Amino acid sequence: MNHRIGLELISMYVDGRLPGHRHNAVASHIEGCLSCGNTVRMLRGYKAAVAVLHPVEESVTFDLQFRDKLNEALVARARPSPLAVIAERMLEDARALLVPRVPALVRITALVIVTISLGIGSYFYTSVENPIVVAMYGEATVSTPSGARALQSGQKIGPGSTISIQEGSSLDIEVSGKFAIRLKENSSVRIGRMIPKYRKGEVRIALNKGKALVRIDEGFKGSRFFMRTSAAEVKALGTKFAVDATEKLRKRTWVGVLEGAVEVAGVGRSQQAKKIVVKTGQMTIVDIKEGPAAPRRLALDEWRELEELYQIGKKLQVLLLVRNTADRAMEVLRPAPLYISDEEKGELPSLVKTAIQTINQAIEKNDINQHLESIRLLEQVVKEYPNPRYDPQLLLFIGAYYRFIGHYTDSIRTLERVVEEYPETTFASIAQCAIGIVFERDLKDVSKASEAYNTVLRNYPDSLEAIWIESNIKKTEAGRLS
Repeated sequence: MNHRIGLELISMYVDGRLPGHRHNAVASHIEGCLSCGNTVRMLRGYKAAVAVLHPVEESVTFDLQFRDKLNEALVARARPSPLAVIAERMLEDARALLVPRVPALVRITALVIVTISLGIGSYFYTSVENPIVVAMYGEATVSTPSGARALQSGQKIGPGSTISIQEGSSLDIEVSGKFAIRLKENSSVRIGRMIPKYRKGEVRIALNKGKALVRIDEGFKGSRFFMRTSAAEVKALGTKFAVDATEKLRKRTWVGVLEGAVEVAGVGRSQQAKKIVVKTGQMTIVDIKEGPAAPRRLALDEWRELEELYQIGKKLQVLLLVRNTADRAMEVLRPAPLYISDEEKGELPSLVKTAIQTINQAIEKNDINQHLESIRLLEQVVKEYPNPRYDPQLLLFIGAYYRFIGHYTDSIRTLERVVEEYPETTFASIAQCAIGIVFERDLKDVSKASEAYNTVLRNYPDSLEAIWIESNIKKTEAGRLS
């Protein structure tokens, strides 16, 4: 059987989070696929095992890669390639040769060298980095001037190409380290301008119809990303957002932001000057005639839809399972279990695996010294293998772990690191709310708890944590009135 179902999709099937038609399609595939059937049984086994643990419940996802490797890659990119160095030396030699009274043969040779050198330089200047299909479920086609053909995983998509996603299908494309896009069913996009490989530039993509989830990565800094629909132009100012131009919106465009910010403008002449900034936890609707509406807070179902942004591209290596609901700060503090995948060998240092093994032993024996050793190992991972994409999630787990063993001051100190070091991420609002919970429920300090909660409402008014706090305030006031 043609095996094209990924682990993330199977996980959503097991959790019952797929829409009806896709759930049925996956169920049909699993019936005839031994490999996927084994995966389903494995995941259901994990769920059953987690269900009997106390106080462990469901969890957030996060993956651990390391900044030292990222920095090495960035340095390597910044360093001139051997061909570029050779080209520059050839140009210098040619300049030295191109002096008066040089024999004709030498001048001709120098001219050839200059031509070759300029050709090499032109390649480095104009060669673009095309996105690659990194994951696909179902069917999709790509259309170019030479015709249309079916897309396959690993295929490059060049400028001028139009991608069409069939019903019940989805597709992930990526420029490694720079950006990734998930195209949902019944979507059509045209790949416009792409950035050059060896310098900064501009990416322009037209979403003709459908829905796209976009993740901007660290390596894209200094370049610009635009996505245009019939009603709106969206400029990325941050990391994770979605653009919806499906037919149900009737020539309007929905834009929602999970992390970071985007600048949104209308496309009509009268609307181009009307630009708004949509920040973390906000959305807007752009009307083709009236332009973008004022940003408002994401609804809970919109939050859940945007959570899919964490699944784009590379498979997760480390999982911290927490539902993306208003009470997620409470779930983080339980704490949630860690799960490590070894699908890609060499991605994780042995120190991480040692830490997880120690955690399991500590829980089994209920040994406080082993708990503290587990925390020490996790803190060592953050220190020796720093990565801004994953560290805030690992620090959240460490803060929750401290609370689990009754070290409340250390818990607050660790959670404060998340707020201070990663203020622009969704993890900052989770950590700030968790600080309030520790003060309120563990340290019984109502004053500091109130201060922490008010900080959430002030600094993260559109977060899920703000929704949770406001809901609890209303319940408290209702209790007093009754």
